[in-house]
Amino acid sequence: MAATLSVEPADGGRALQIWVGGVAELYAVDMEIKFDASRLQAADADPGRAGVQIEPGQAPTPDFVATNSVDNRAGVIRYVATQLGSKPGFGGKGLVATITWLNQPGPEAAVTFGKVIMVTRDSKTVDVILKR
Repeated sequence: MAATLSVEPADGGRALQIWVGGVAELYAVDMEIKFDASRLQAADADPGRAGVQIEPGQAPTPDFVATNSVDNRAGVIRYVATQLGSKPGFGGKGLVATITWLNQPGPEAAVTFGKVIMVTRDSKTVDVILKR
């Protein structure tokens, strides 16, 4: 069975949560999210760091975030996170990350997934079904 990756509006539409479901042994995620930069701009979830970042979730536990960057000009988000050590991978349904928008998105403001790679602790690829 494949895991599902979906987006759900939150905070009255000002945020977009990315959820994974039906997954077993998830250890790392590498994903690209594309948005219409003429209609949307992502807020910075970590003002203490240079650039604009999204907020990590708990699936998988983001022990090491290799990449967390938002390009508001190009409309591209790249997020790469992994667990560390020998603890078991994440299973079930969980929040991968949250994007908060600076502006209220309208119904025509599309968000899509680009490349998405999910792997287990032993580097086996997790089959993913992308939902919107």
